[in-house]
Amino acid sequence: MKTLTRTLTIIFVFVFVAAVAAAGIGFAVSGFDVGAFTKSFGISVSNESDKVEVPEFNGESYHTIKIDVSSSDVVLKASSDNVFRITYYENEERYTTEFSNDGGIVKLEQKPKPFKWTMLAPSINIRKNDTATIEVPRSFDGVLDLQSRSGDITVTAIFDWLTTASIKVISGNIKVTELSVFGNVAIEAVSGNVTVNSLSAAAVTAKATSGNIRLTAVRTDGKLTTETRSGDITVTDAITDTLDANATSGRININNSQIDKLAKARTTSGNIRFTGTNAGSYDANATSGNITFSMTGKEKDDFRIEFSITTGTIKIGELKASGINASYTSGDLSATLVKAKATSGNVTITFNRISN
Repeated sequence: MKTLTRTLTIIFVFVFVAAVAAAGIGFAVSGFDVGAFTKSFGISVSNESDKVEVPEFNGESYHTIKIDVSSSDVVLKASSDNVFRITYYENEERYTTEFSNDGGIVKLEQKPKPFKWTMLAPSINIRKNDTATIEVPRSFDGVLDLQSRSGDITVTAIFDWLTTASIKVISGNIKVTELSVFGNVAIEAVSGNVTVNSLSAAAVTAKATSGNIRLTAVRTDGKLTTETRSGDITVTDAITDTLDANATSGRININNSQIDKLAKARTTSGNIRFTGTNAGSYDANATSGNITFSMTGKEKDDFRIEFSITTGTIKIGELKASGINASYTSGDLSATLVKAKATSGNVTITFNRISN
């Protein structure tokens, strides 16, 4: 009996400490003072980091910037002259940091350290994120590779032109403002939002597994691809050759954009809306959701309409048709194709007069 009691006591203590540790981590993420909370339970949390300022160095001989951090925010911006200025933090309890600037590569790498345990009390390496700040010469025209496992990435830089850019976070938000790239741009947030305002590139891919994507004033010579599994997609004032937008669970809004060829949008569960957008052709598909077009022009003169629904309603201006497996086709084959299919939902198109 004593053995059973001792065993149950040990299990209870272990579960209790684990629960407190998990709560501490949750509070840390939400901004709660984890140190004050956990100290009363004998759980230590590392909060002290040392700031490191890298001596300035000339930027003419570098072709790659590679930043890979575990638990820091990253801020990248253009410097006022032709030098690199970099500051970051070191914390021997939470992570190891290595910086180098040789072989044409500017590299900052941060690796997390595992939890430390004292008896039954863990030392949790969690706190509000430090920030690595990188000032880059405007003349830098190489490769940009930024990654954070847990932290936000902010790029506010007016470069002359980069070669390519890759920006990725596992848990955190991405914000890009004023970026010009000769080649392709790949942006991805596994858990977090993506916000872009003014980006020029050959092609752009913006993805989020769980998070919203907002793209404003994106210019591409090729394809603009945007995708989220859980979240909304908003594209505004874009100019691109082709648009491909996909949301598994979320809405897609395409506003005031110019798509030279195909504007394609797909949702499994969510509405699709095109407003004030001109495209070579339109292709929208919603498994469960409504599809809406607000167009400038005349129905039969300017557009070839091909709408179909499994269950729902089709609305063409003042015309309205409901039912099962309904379809509507009109317009000349040479006109701009507007194609939409809803399995369960409504398909609507309205026409605005062309202003003189």
